[in-house]
Amino acid sequence: MKLTINEKIGFGAGDMAIAIVMMSLAMIITYFYTDVFGLKPVDLGILLFSVRILDAVIDPVVGTMTDITNTRWGKYRPWLLFMSIPFGISIWLMFTTPDTDYSVKLLWAWATYVLLTLTYTLIAIPYVSLISVITDDPQERLSANGYRFVMTKIAMFAVTIIVPLSAMYLGKNNVQLGYQIAMGTMGILATCLCLYCFFSVRERIYHPKPSLGMAAQFRLLIKNDQWLILGAVIAIIMFGGIIRNSVAAYYAKYYLSGGDALISPFLTSGVIASVLAMIACTWLTRLYDKIKIFRYTQLLAFVVGGAMYFVQPNSIVLGKVRISRSFLP
Repeated sequence: MKLTINEKIGFGAGDMAIAIVMMSLAMIITYFYTDVFGLKPVDLGILLFSVRILDAVIDPVVGTMTDITNTRWGKYRPWLLFMSIPFGISIWLMFTTPDTDYSVKLLWAWATYVLLTLTYTLIAIPYVSLISVITDDPQERLSANGYRFVMTKIAMFAVTIIVPLSAMYLGKNNVQLGYQIAMGTMGILATCLCLYCFFSVRERIYHPKPSLGMAAQFRLLIKNDQWLILGAVIAIIMFGGIIRNSVAAYYAKYYLSGGDALISPFLTSGVIASVLAMIACTWLTRLYDKIKIFRYTQLLAFVVGGAMYFVQPNSIVLGKVRISRSFLP
């Protein structure tokens, strides 16, 4: 089944909406909660850890719910339709800072973060299954995913460039208001992208409900040693990536003494690197063994990550060029 250009763009729009939240949570949420919202680091750690545990429970439940969904729009598209507005609103609410005492603010942070996690899951899990029902042509699926990856990178640039800068200039003397406006705009964009995805694609392929229950599927998974190895490796990589992304804004603002002005360009440099890495990976995997590339690149990432420790405070190092703090805006 051939897909039109509009369908491929529409499919990519769904992942672009998801990436807005994913990148916000990965790159700026810890900085926002401590330096803008005003949470204590201990309370923030408890919040993030607890909600991630909750998310691990919610994910398989939502997956089961999508398996039994059956509407005139299909299994997965209805979730994009009905959850798009709650999804956008939850983004705005989470980046809204109430002017009240600390205990109420902490309660607000818990409520809105849980809400966003729930709406995000109800959008993301159906979306990742959508590609399996819109076409059965492997080449068309590959092409659609190509559009998806490009649009995801656009969302990454939007979050790392537009949001911090917009928060500074829109908020002026009130950075809390700046983030509320900037992320509220991102919420509207995410809602529109979800709706565009819903109206652009069609579910054409029907997959029967799995005969095995969730418990039986899990028992089979834990007997698969290759899956366990891969899962452990991915968990370790994700753990390191989350830590690195969570402290990136602090590293730029405090350790490099760049202030708020350095956060956006510093985060953006990481996004640019990831885009270049994706392009290089596509080329390298055609020439060399994928497992060896994976092994050596992860070792290189470890070495480069350790090298960041030796960057001197009050300076920025880009390749071999040392840029003094005096050149910052």
